[in-house]
Amino acid sequence: MSIYILLFVDLPEILACLRVSRHWHRIAGDNIIWRGFYYRAGFSIDAHAVRQAGLNLQPTLAPPPTPSTPSSPPLSALSKFAYYLPSYPSSLRTSITSSTTHHSLESDLQLVRRETSASLAPLSLDWKFLYKTRLDIEARLALPDRTPALFKLLGHQDAVYCVEYDGETIITGSRDKTICVWSIRNFKPKLKMTLAGHQASVLCLQFDHTGYMVSGSSDSTVIVWDLTAEPENRMTEVLREHRGGVLDIKMDSKWIVSW
Repeated sequence: MSIYILLFVDLPEILACLRVSRHWHRIAGDNIIWRGFYYRAGFSIDAHAVRQAGLNLQPTLAPPPTPSTPSSPPLSALSKFAYYLPSYPSSLRTSITSSTTHHSLESDLQLVRRETSASLAPLSLDWKFLYKTRLDIEARLALPDRTPALFKLLGHQDAVYCVEYDGETIITGSRDKTICVWSIRNFKPKLKMTLAGHQASVLCLQFDHTGYMVSGSSDSTVIVWDLTAEPENRMTEVLREHRGGVLDIKMDSKWIVSW
C-alpha cells in the first residue's frame, strides 16, 4: 500500500522519504517508483533491446486488490486504472486519461496491459540509477559553454596508429614500434608500461578483461601479450603466418582473427 501511494508522489517528497529511516528508504527506493519517474520525465529506453540482452523479467501488473469486506466501498474503474499511470510514458497516459466513460476506461485498461509487455522495459533494471544518470546527462547538455577536460598522453616518439579503451585503461600502438598502456582511473592518466616487440609500426591491437592482448604490425607478425605478467614474460607468443602487414585483429576466449 505504501508503494502504491508513493507512485503518485512527486520527487521532492520521495527524496524526503529516503531520509526518514531504513524502512522508508527501502520503500521509496522501489524500482517501480523510479521507473515511473524515468518515463514521466520523458526519457525513453529501447525495451526490446533490453530483453534481447537477456533482462527479460517482466513487471507484475496486478492492480491493488478490490476490498473484500462489505463495509469497504468498491474501487471505481478510474481508481483501478490509476494504479498503472505513473509507470507509463506521458503520451500514453494523456490519451487514456482523456476517456470519461466506464466502458472506455475498462477498454483502455486492457490496452495498457498489452502495451506494457511491448513498450516498458522490465523492473529488473536499476531504475533509480538510470534516472539519476539521465538527469545528469541532461544537465550537462544544457551547459553549452562547458568544455570537457583535456588530457594529453605523452609517451610515443611517433604517430599513434591504433587505440583501445575500456573505461579504466587506454592502450595505444604507434609507428615508433611500441605499445603504451595507460591507466586513467580517477581521471588521472598514468603510463603503466611500454611494450617493445614488433620490428615495425604497430597497426592494430585488442585486449580483454583477463589481461591478455594481441597486436598486429606492418612487420607481418601478431604478438600475444600477458599484461599481468612480469616485464620479461609479457610477450607470450609471436605468430608469423602473414606475408604482409597485419591491418586489423580481433580475439575472444578461443580465437584470434587477423587480416
